[in-house]
This record gives sequence, C-alpha cells and structure tokens, in this order.
Amino acid sequence: MGFEAMNAVLPDQTDQINRLQYLLAEARLPVVSVIGKYNHGKSSLLNALVECEQFAVSDARETTVLSDFEYQGVRWLDTPGLDADVARNDDEAAMTGAWQQSDIRLFVHCVREGELDQSESDMIDTLQQDALDSGRQTLIVLTQIEQVEEQTLANVQALIKQQAPKLPIIPVSAHRYRQGLESASALKIKKSGINELRQAVQSALAYVEQTRKDEVLALGDRLGGLIDQGLINLQARLLHQQAKRQALLANFVTEYQNLHSKLHKQLNKA
Repeated sequence: MGFEAMNAVLPDQTDQINRLQYLLAEARLPVVSVIGKYNHGKSSLLNALVECEQFAVSDARETTVLSDFEYQGVRWLDTPGLDADVARNDDEAAMTGAWQQSDIRLFVHCVREGELDQSESDMIDTLQQDALDSGRQTLIVLTQIEQVEEQTLANVQALIKQQAPKLPIIPVSAHRYRQGLESASALKIKKSGINELRQAVQSALAYVEQTRKDEVLALGDRLGGLIDQGLINLQARLLHQQAKRQALLANFVTEYQNLHSKLHKQLNKA
C-alpha cells in the first residue's frame, strides 16, 4: 500500500504517515529544529551554534518560512515564531518543521518572560508526550540570560522545571557568546552556556540513527494495525450490508410467493 492510499484509508493520521514517509526517504542528515515564540532569540541562538550569521536577526519579524543550514553534518532548522501569524500559516510551517522533519527540538524561551505562557505550556506537554511516543528529544533553552540577575534566572528556571519536569533546561546567552569570541574571553564564552548546549545536542545526536529505526518500526506497527483494523471494520460492514440485502431478498421472495399463491387460488376459484 502506497502513502497516498494510506492517507485515503487513514485521513486522520496524515501527520504520522508523512513522518513515516520522511523517515523512509533517502538518507537524510540529522535535523535540529529551533522552535518557540517570535522574538525569543531563536535566530541568534542558531547563529551561535553554527558559528556564522546565517539566520536573519532583527527586531522586526524576519522568519516567515522554514529556513535551514547545514553545519558539521547536521541540518539546522529555524522555524517561524509560534502564534506570530494571525492566519496561522506560519504556525503550520513551524509545526511541519517541529514534527515532520526534526530529530531534536530546541524549545526557546526568553528568560525575561518568566514562566511559560499557556500556548508554550501546551506545546511543551505535547513535546513531552512525543518524547515518550517517538523517542525524539527536546531541550528547553532559556535565552538572553545576560539581561536578568542570577537569582531571577534561578527562579524562572525553577518555575519552568515545574511546568516541564521531563525535559532538560539549559540557560544560554548568544550575545555573551558573541562578545566572548570577539574579545577572546574564555570566561564569557563559558558563562554563555553555548558550549554546554552544544554538548547536550551532540549527546542527543548520538541517538538519532537508532531512534529513527525504532520510530519507523513503531509507526509501521501502529499504522499497520490501524489499517488492519480498518479492513476488519470494512469487512464487517460489508457482511452486514450483505446480510441486509439477503434478508430483503428473502423477504421479497416470500412476499412474491405469497402473492403468487393468492392469485393462483383466486384464478382457480374463478
């Protein structure tokens, strides 16, 4: 059964089918997606991770479609800000990047905003459940930590840990990292948290190949089971329809025979 046929049979499983199709396509680089709300520092973070100004950074909204860059054997993906577009076109693009293509998700949240808002919290809940279902990993990255006091950072980190107990949280400052590079300050680079984040990403990348294999098997079993159940349900409906038609036919034959018998009797009397 092809993917188009699977979509026709299981229209409510389109995301899962597309993910399976993506995984079964030709060999692909591991994909790390950066997701989060608009203006929380996603592009600046990516630029720090790929060591160049590849992703547009601006106070005005720049990222409106998925943007990617290959660096050190990894495909880095910048997504539009969640909830940034009233028409939700960008939200849909972000979800495509986060769900269909990504192996690892970096969920970015600006520490100045305090705890996660409702939309972010809902997304985190979904990501935590997906980690259990698919094995794909998500890291929460607190950005712009240079703009708050250490105690404030600790308080925000504690609040978010309560909201996302199953996900690691890594505080970073892309600005501090850039300053460290420009001034050759090892201390600023260390305090930026970028290298710690890199190490966490590298650790997660080590599991991507096996996670993909496991996910293919799990998706195949799940979708195959749904197709099998669908066929059983279809056969049951066909048998039910067949039984109804047979009952109608039998009733018609009986009524016809009764009518024929009555007519025959009346003709004989005549």
